[in-house]
Amino acid sequence: MVHAVVVRSRHAHARVRRVDGRRALALPGVLACVTGADLAGVPTIPIRQGAKPQHAGYLQPPLARDTVRYAGEPVAVVVAADRATAVDARELVEIDYDVLPALVEAADAERPGGPVLFPDGNVADSWTTTLGDVG
Repeated sequence: MVHAVVVRSRHAHARVRRVDGRRALALPGVLACVTGADLAGVPTIPIRQGAKPQHAGYLQPPLARDTVRYAGEPVAVVVAADRATAVDARELVEIDYDVLPALVEAADAERPGGPVLFPDGNVADSWTTTLGDVG
């Protein structure tokens, strides 16, 4: 059996300049350090509201590649022979970030001049729902 531990972003919004797992890989018992670059051909995670063409720019890779958009976003996975080694190795993964302004309040998502998380804007989808007799 092997154990995997996720390396998560400490930043709410940042460009990922470099992910270096060499120090983690040098630790005895570490079998792999997987990054977003290693998963370049893996499909993105679909949006739960259903696939629409306008969602293309908002789909999330399994591990962040160029940008993290929330604190805790997975950036790498360390695989080791035992859990303790995987946890220790996680601390050895070096990630170089260029920290960007974070979007903290939902109301700021559409505010002119506010932080922009995605090239196409911060609103991935919108819809109106009506329940009951509105007539």
